[in-house]
Amino acid sequence: MLKKKENPNLEEELRMALLEDTGAEHEDMLEDQEAMEAKEAMEAMRKFTAEDEDEMGEISIKSILGGDFLMSKFVIKQIMFVIFCVALMILYTANRYDSQQDAILIDSLRNHLQDVKYNVLTQSSELMNLVRQSNVEKKLRTTDDSLLHNSITPPFLIKMGDDEEEEERGLVEVVVNQEVQSVDSQKQKEQI
Repeated sequence: MLKKKENPNLEEELRMALLEDTGAEHEDMLEDQEAMEAKEAMEAMRKFTAEDEDEMGEISIKSILGGDFLMSKFVIKQIMFVIFCVALMILYTANRYDSQQDAILIDSLRNHLQDVKYNVLTQSSELMNLVRQSNVEKKLRTTDDSLLHNSITPPFLIKMGDDEEEEERGLVEVVVNQEVQSVDSQKQKEQI
């Protein structure tokens, strides 16, 4: 009977071991299945987010000189960025060239302005020298046919009436008469 008593314990232990083994197998299967699902999810995520490892392909001198690297996925995806960078470089270069041309033009205009300023100052001083009364008198004396000369008598105003027009006419007549008299007297002196 002892054997029977040991057997039920043994049977229970075997059952428990068997349940544990099947539970362990079941747990192992669940773990393997979860690992596979995680691996598949990672692979799908990698395909969705990451680019292929073979995207650049082989980069060698032969592929660069042959132009094969231009057909790689990386270059095709980045072509718009490259075009944008080239456009920015062209705009930058054009802007720099234009600003240099403007600076050259400003310098040449500044030099021209300085030359013109010196010419104007020179001509202004020469004109001031020529317009002086003494220089005008010298010029008039050197010409033979000039009837102009300095007035010996100072100008004066003769009032003839209350009307302003008459006053102006009278002043003009007096000044003209004086000039005519001075010219006549000068002619007479020259004839003598």
